[in-house]
Order: sequence, then structure tokens, then C-alpha cells
Amino acid sequence: DEHGFVERYITAWRLLRGPGFACDDARDVERARRIYAAGVCRDGVLRQFVAVATARNRSAALAQVVTPTLVIHGAADPLVPLAHGAATRAAIGGAELCVIAGMGHAMPVELWPELIAAIVRRARS
Repeated sequence: DEHGFVERYITAWRLLRGPGFACDDARDVERARRIYAAGVCRDGVLRQFVAVATARNRSAALAQVVTPTLVIHGAADPLVPLAHGAATRAAIGGAELCVIAGMGHAMPVELWPELIAAIVRRARS
């Protein structure tokens, strides 16, 4: 039911968000309710996890990227290790790596202005 979905969503994002930023339960509740109302496909979530777990190395394809690239990665990401962000940066010639202390697998709202500015700077380079 919706209540159970919202509770699981909040719990999951408390873990994924990382320890360096405050939780915003009211925002998470609203987001979870919108997702639930739009329809939740459990099979789709499972397929996404299987796709991530079985993905092949993309280094050769990433080496073809010629666009100015900024790889943003949370130092406290419990889902994707920082080494993967560093490998992505290394695979893309001239890419920059921006590591955010305390950030997990989400980009906290309070960082959006800073991250947007970094993306714009990199895109203009």
C-alpha cells in the first residue's frame, strides 16, 4: 500500500543519501507519494538492479566521448564505490572528477547551485 511504499522509500534514501547531509522527510514523503501515484513497477526495479549488476565494462565506449565531462561522485556513496567514478573519469579523456565529501547516491538540494555552476563551467570549457 501507499503507506508501506512511502516508509520503505524514506528508509532507503536515508541510507543512500549519505551521512553528510540532513534528511528532508517531508520532501521524501511528497516524492514517494508522487512515485506511488504514477505507478510502481517492481519488475522494473528488479530489471534495473540486474542491468547494473551484469553491465559490461564501458571504458572503450567512454574513451570516444569528446564532450567536456564532469564526473560528480559522492565520497560516501554506499551503492557505487568512488573507484567507479574515478575509473569513469580516467576512461574519458580530459574529464574532471568532482568528489563531494559526505554525499551518497543522491545530490542534496542544498548543493544544486554549486553543482549546476560546476557543470556549466565544465560545459563551457
